[in-house]
Amino acid sequence: GAAESEWKAFLRLKESTRDAPGQAFHANGNPLSKAGSGHGGHEGDSGYFVVTPRGHRRTLSWVLAQEAEEKNMLYHANSQGREIWVLLRYRVAVKWRMGWFIASKLCIPILVGAVYASFFAMLPKSFFGNFMNAGMLFATVALAGFLAIAPLEDFKGEFPLILRQRQDGYYRGSSYVVEKIVQEVPFGLLGALGFAIITYFAIGLKLTPYAFFFYTLAAFVVNMVATATAFAVAANIPTIEFLPQAIINVWSTLNIMVTGFFIPQCQMPVWWKWLYWISCQQWTWSAMMLNQFGSQSGKDAVIERGDCSSTSNTGSEQCSNGIGTLMDRLPVLFQTIGFNSSARNQCVAMNDFTLQMFDLGHGAHGNQWLCLLYASLSLPVFLVLFYVGIWRSTRSRGG
Repeated sequence: GAAESEWKAFLRLKESTRDAPGQAFHANGNPLSKAGSGHGGHEGDSGYFVVTPRGHRRTLSWVLAQEAEEKNMLYHANSQGREIWVLLRYRVAVKWRMGWFIASKLCIPILVGAVYASFFAMLPKSFFGNFMNAGMLFATVALAGFLAIAPLEDFKGEFPLILRQRQDGYYRGSSYVVEKIVQEVPFGLLGALGFAIITYFAIGLKLTPYAFFFYTLAAFVVNMVATATAFAVAANIPTIEFLPQAIINVWSTLNIMVTGFFIPQCQMPVWWKWLYWISCQQWTWSAMMLNQFGSQSGKDAVIERGDCSSTSNTGSEQCSNGIGTLMDRLPVLFQTIGFNSSARNQCVAMNDFTLQMFDLGHGAHGNQWLCLLYASLSLPVFLVLFYVGIWRSTRSRGG
């Protein structure tokens, strides 16, 4: 269509630096013959240049992009800003209108949110409800790692085209990295918002604007980090069909295991504790837990009234046996920390106990914004790895 024609017209400026018979000159300004201006040149003829239709001088190069970059030659015909603008206008904008892309970015998170809401709807305001809320927040964080398969497949599908264009010097590797991240941000934000709207109010999480905003932001951050991770893995292993997806699944599983939900940090094997401190999922789950059970995000009406139950039967009569019986005995333990005491708000005491059970609310895990900041630090790391993968992959293959 018209967009494709304009895209090709943009690339034609680059091609004019490679095939410009009759318009090639030596560095001293003397014109070359046609025989010396076509593909008959030799590697190292960096002293020759062509004059573009706009009158700009462009160095002649018949080498691959990776070799030109090694020699710091003027290989790309356009500025990086223009490269990014063209990539966004003629590739990203087109993709934003594709049904499959919208479905993968919006429909899947919203559908999964509806499933979550159907299981966790209107949890009781009790310790049992708190524990189930912690599980729901954990599932939200875990989901991000597995949803990263969609952007991974998107990258794998377009990699052969990217390889050809990069080796022809149509754009820089960093321009492509910017394109992919900008492509993901709007729908990542909308997907996180849709997921939050469905799950937050159906489940009955803390009803304050502060807490809802933070929950949505945390869901967005963990999804963007997971997407960048998928791009980084796929870019560095582009030639083996199954391996990137397998690595993403293993990496997501390892991060799930070190969140602190299944195994507290103090009980983790010493050889896995390093992952606990750098895991985006761990820091995001900790931030969400502090947001829900801490005081930093404010108190909703239920907490203000102290309207919490000391048994698991409220709204969950089916749990009167089994784990429900155990939950009903927990108030005896709570009395040592103020739960069921007339001198203290029962909801606050119960929330404090929940955070203490998962070793949260103190030290590095005492501030929800600090936890979210630690989680977001993974993003630039994986973006750098993504760029290195693009740069390395397009250098390692000729043709």
